[in-house]
Amino acid sequence: MRIAFVNTIRAWGGGEKWLLTTALGLRERGHTVSVICHPGSALEAQVTASNLPVHSMPIPSDVSVGVLLRLAGLFRGLRPDVVVCCNERAGRVGAPAARLGARARVIYRNGLSGSFKNRRHNRWVSRWAIDHFAVNAAATQAEMLSFGWIAASRVTVIYNGIDATPFRAACGTRLREEWAIPRDGLVVAVIGRLVADKGIADALPAFSHLAAALPGVRVVIAGEGPERSSLETAVAARGLAGTVRFLGPRTDIPDVLAAADLLVHPSRREGAPNVVLEAMAARRPVVATACAGTPELVADGETGFLVPIGDAAALVERVERLARDPDLRREMGEAAAQRVEAEFSPERALDRWEALLARVAEKRR
Repeated sequence: MRIAFVNTIRAWGGGEKWLLTTALGLRERGHTVSVICHPGSALEAQVTASNLPVHSMPIPSDVSVGVLLRLAGLFRGLRPDVVVCCNERAGRVGAPAARLGARARVIYRNGLSGSFKNRRHNRWVSRWAIDHFAVNAAATQAEMLSFGWIAASRVTVIYNGIDATPFRAACGTRLREEWAIPRDGLVVAVIGRLVADKGIADALPAFSHLAAALPGVRVVIAGEGPERSSLETAVAARGLAGTVRFLGPRTDIPDVLAAADLLVHPSRREGAPNVVLEAMAARRPVVATACAGTPELVADGETGFLVPIGDAAALVERVERLARDPDLRREMGEAAAQRVEAEFSPERALDRWEALLARVAEKRR
């Protein structure tokens, strides 16, 4: 099959990581894959480095005839069987352009709860230019079906897959030495973009309590984003400057998780977060908010704990329970790794995507 992915996001996040991983996997299986993305985006750099065909094209939020025709012309040259639109703007422009330029079939991939909205334009594009929707969580599927104008038969749930190999092979010794962590010191990791939706500010009361109850505990926050300055100010105001370390953007997440004892994921808005699967693959228990698709990944009480969004008291209780019980951390970590291997392997995810693409492409003939 000839498959084209469209993504207009400039920053690097879970959706972009999914696109790159899936595109590479499909290429390895013999498909012809290309990527259309924003010029100068993080995705463009990663796709280029991976030697995948990439086409840079600015796609503004307002649909214009000029942009639509240019994108349609690109599709006419690529002749894809299926176009996968990976965010709302990509769908709003890419889906009609794929129809006009190549009469291609279109899948809209929705990887974030609340990102595909119940709007008149989306309804029109959905009916005229989108053949199928793919989501990475049943919670997102339910949200879309609640609109009342998308049939259940048009939405398929395909969970993200995670290659556990780099997480099994990782070593955290170097980082623990760099961070001056004692041999028996506890490290709590928070990993993600520093944006309000990730709820990191909600976790600061829990970290204050933990620092008072267990003076040797350390919290590392890996990621970058517009909330960093305000988070650093809040950390200092709570007297946590010696407890919380901001790591900035990292390319060694497997080692960061290997150096940590557990992951806290306090998100307010999600799809099915990759970092939760990564922590599970690294044999680390997760304390996460019961947000969107996260409860479909974390088995509460078995591979980690789920807490209500914004409930600082519940977060404190669960984190402290794990902090004080290394045996429980090990048991949950092992159960988490087994769950990833059984339910969230990259091969399983790619099999399901390949089958969906083939089914949708068949309608073109």
